[in-house]
Amino acid sequence: MAMTPYPDGNDAFENPSLRGSNNGFKWEVPSFLPDPVIPQPDNADQHYSDPHILLKDGELHLFYRLTDKIRNRSFIFWTRSKDLVKWALPILVYEGGWCLSPSVIFEENVWFMWFVDLVKDNKSTISTLKMVKGVTPEAFDNEVSCVVDLGKFHPWHIEVKKVDGNFQGLINAFPGTSESIGQSLFLVKSLNGYDWNRSDAVSILKPSYLGWDNKLIYKASFLSTEEGSYRIWYSACSWGGKWYIGYIEGALNSIKRISIQPALELNRVLKVKQDLNGIFRIGLRRFLPVYVFNLTKKLYNFLVS
Repeated sequence: MAMTPYPDGNDAFENPSLRGSNNGFKWEVPSFLPDPVIPQPDNADQHYSDPHILLKDGELHLFYRLTDKIRNRSFIFWTRSKDLVKWALPILVYEGGWCLSPSVIFEENVWFMWFVDLVKDNKSTISTLKMVKGVTPEAFDNEVSCVVDLGKFHPWHIEVKKVDGNFQGLINAFPGTSESIGQSLFLVKSLNGYDWNRSDAVSILKPSYLGWDNKLIYKASFLSTEEGSYRIWYSACSWGGKWYIGYIEGALNSIKRISIQPALELNRVLKVKQDLNGIFRIGLRRFLPVYVFNLTKKLYNFLVS
């Protein structure tokens, strides 16, 4: 599994890392692996995110994103390794505005990469699913905007695989045009990689009401079984700002949460306090001017400390 830590939403820790598992539930760092694989950038105005891995010809290929907050630019890099210890010098394969969540496959001697292109201002967020391809990742070109109808939702992160001759993708998407609240998970399918259709009229996973994933569903990865069912690993966040990875499985019309509850769930009082704190902060941020919100936040932190 390729992942990044994200404790309390701190992107300084969001460095591409690998985990291994024998059962799909307990994930650990193999003793021989560097952790993280890609160390934190020296520049404090930059951070990594969105790793993606692909196994091809005995090599593990790792793609990941670098964000420059000052320049408002994103850069997608590619590295690879045969032993997971020594990694090739990273190569820049794409540069854009706010491009995120690269997902790459190799099919019929062509590399395909999908990503989400983001346009943000202080009032809204507009996102578009795009695709590039090339004979090598260094030659990614022919950028096209994909067609995907998610109703009132807009794409945020994607994972694409080739299943039974067709492209399938998991997209986590956000409702409306602003806050990252209520993000849900959709399964989409395509014959050509450009035109995507939802597999169902509704999302296959929404935030829970009281669980550890009650604020938003985030990036997910999946395996399709021979029986037509799915095994899905997904990241998610609580209203208290705590991030975990969950697991669901089953046919699309009978997907079940099989997540082992995080240790935090054992302390319900602490979780409720964290969730209420998060809801309070987001509510204030939406309706108060910035300077009033900052003053209110300082006062609130003083009172609850």
